[in-house]
Amino acid sequence: MAWDSQRQRVLMFGGGNSSFAEAELWEWDGVSWTERHPAVSPSKRQNHAMAYDPVRHRLVLFGGQHRDFVTVGSPILFLGDTWEFDGLNWLQRSPVVSPSSRSGHQMAYDSARQRVVLFGGSSGAETWEWDGTNWSQRAASGPPARAFHAMAYDSSRSRLVLMGGLSGGIVGDTWEWDGTAWLQRHPTTTPSPRWGAAMAFDPLRARIVMSGGRDGTSELGDTWEWDGTNWVDESGTGAGLQSRDRHAMAFDEARGRMVLFGGYHERIPATLADTWERNGVDWVQRLALPLGAGAIAFDQARSRIVLFGGFTVTDVNVAEPCSDATWEWDGQRWAQRFPVTSPVARRGSSLTYDSVRHRTVLFGGVDAANTPLADTWEWDGSEWVQSFPATSPSARRSQAAAFDEARGRVVLVGGWTLSDVWEWDGTNWLARPAPPELLISASWDSVRQRTVATGANGTWEWDGSTWLARGASPGAPGDHVWGLGYDPIRRRTVASVFTTSLSPQTWEWDGNSWVRRSVAVGVAEPNGGSMAWDGVQQRLMMFDVDTWFFEP
Repeated sequence: MAWDSQRQRVLMFGGGNSSFAEAELWEWDGVSWTERHPAVSPSKRQNHAMAYDPVRHRLVLFGGQHRDFVTVGSPILFLGDTWEFDGLNWLQRSPVVSPSSRSGHQMAYDSARQRVVLFGGSSGAETWEWDGTNWSQRAASGPPARAFHAMAYDSSRSRLVLMGGLSGGIVGDTWEWDGTAWLQRHPTTTPSPRWGAAMAFDPLRARIVMSGGRDGTSELGDTWEWDGTNWVDESGTGAGLQSRDRHAMAFDEARGRMVLFGGYHERIPATLADTWERNGVDWVQRLALPLGAGAIAFDQARSRIVLFGGFTVTDVNVAEPCSDATWEWDGQRWAQRFPVTSPVARRGSSLTYDSVRHRTVLFGGVDAANTPLADTWEWDGSEWVQSFPATSPSARRSQAAAFDEARGRVVLVGGWTLSDVWEWDGTNWLARPAPPELLISASWDSVRQRTVATGANGTWEWDGSTWLARGASPGAPGDHVWGLGYDPIRRRTVASVFTTSLSPQTWEWDGNSWVRRSVAVGVAEPNGGSMAWDGVQQRLMMFDVDTWFFEP
């Protein structure tokens, strides 16, 4: 991340997790993240470096790495390209001289000398500077070779500060660059050795701020400040920042806040999707969309997609933290809602919109202790209200659900190792004839008036009284359907299939057969998630960490 002083936005590009890298450009305005869509963009990558040049009004990006994790045995590709973003478009630069391809390096802007400075990475202990036209190599000596160190420029002292990284082992040394030479500092107090920490300069307090990282065994959640002489532990006494490494951080000069996004936490394991801000005293969490296994449904009356629960990382004391947050998508962005009463935090629940009663119905899932739940809740757009039916399905997770518009019933199918069917009429759950096999996904076909469901061995349809065999399930034997939704405009049921070769595929059901949709080479397909029809934008949404739309 970097602060764009001309446009008064924090900019973030790329990144990734264990399965993929991104090529997305996002902006933080202090309230929400907005994705930009320039006509030209750098390729997907992670472990790259960026810095903002306020004189030339350019965001400068160099290098990184990319690996096609979908293709088994695919090598890591190290990158050595230079790009600049002018606020509208990315422009690839072609300097005569350039650093070698690398990842895990760091860059910062030296405002006294008006240069972007690059140090280290997977290629060694080199120091380079970018003047807007060419790269030039500088100091021949300095810190030992390293990667995943933390680095930022202290404009009050005209010094670039570097700490830690991977250098054979994990190191905790502190260095400063004055524009001519590197000088090792020997503070009385110092953070523990670490790599993957984030660092940025707070100009209001004239301090370098460093957060998190990873030591030899685990992620760190501490916050340190460098005053030019010593490191001071400023972890604070507030809610505290969740431990993490390889996150991004930048200072929002317009609002006087340090902004932090994402990172990695091994507990789940998970790539994080939370946003934090620090006012110089404590970290305050701003946005934290669930990381996965949340449930979504489209509220037709209010033209909102509702999301509840899912994985999150907010409590290190539980093995698999869950969210109890309610979010809504208005067609442009996610906004968190804050009802007085909410269901207990959970993941793996079902969420379905009852268009007759104008309620979003939630059932089951598992809590943070991995205990299955059997509660029924309804969301009216303002509050959650729990129902206490005389009869109810047993506790379960990962069940499928759809709303039968012809009969005015929520149809709930199966769950983890379960093969039963229930219907919700707004007052009670009613047991119905069980399907012939374990079904894992379901969606309502509004044209053919059927609930379409899939299992490991076939596709079935429920007409309200009988299960009808409709042939094979999408994909090949052993593949899994991780999302199912209905497109009423094209009259197709769309399935997101995760294959045995770990590659995602998109399939469509026209009422007679499944057909795989092909996409252009290089176009990503999501790995699955909860799916719902967005009636505002007239397209299918799928959410699982990321928000995806299907535009056939």
